[in-house]
Amino acid sequence: LNANLVDTQASFATAGVYVLRLTVGDGRLSTSDPVQITVQAVAAPLERRVASSSDDAEESSTGSMNLTSINLDLVFNGSNQTVGLRFSSLAIPPGATVTRAYIQFTARKVDHGSASLDIKGQTADNPATFTGTAGNLSGRSLTTTAVSWSPPDWGKIGDALAAQQTPEL
Repeated sequence: LNANLVDTQASFATAGVYVLRLTVGDGRLSTSDPVQITVQAVAAPLERRVASSSDDAEESSTGSMNLTSINLDLVFNGSNQTVGLRFSSLAIPPGATVTRAYIQFTARKVDHGSASLDIKGQTADNPATFTGTAGNLSGRSLTTTAVSWSPPDWGKIGDALAAQQTPEL
């Protein structure tokens, strides 16, 4: 805080309640006014990756399950399919406010063409890992709300940019 500047700024390193007082004067008269600032703690971003092969799966249109693919083909792999992702150990405390949530993919290949995806959640607090049982993805109870995503062309192998990021979930 520099009291000699016309425009000054204050910053706070820790959460808490602070009272600042602005005083102005012309050498003869002066006045002041307090202002209370409440600084809230900001949680560090929480990032989780798929932990094991049973936490990501592809289900073909016939219900056949694939848990061992080294990549996920979103939508089409010989036929349209359903893809599932499971993120374990997300300890979000009760009352926490989630301000942003998305899935970041990394391009395995250059892909051009249109795709229209609906992203839904499973209606379970701690869903089971995926299994090889036919229909293991499509048989799960899902949210009625969906986020639509039409990803743009994926530029080059290894890209993990905005084009490979889902909209806000």
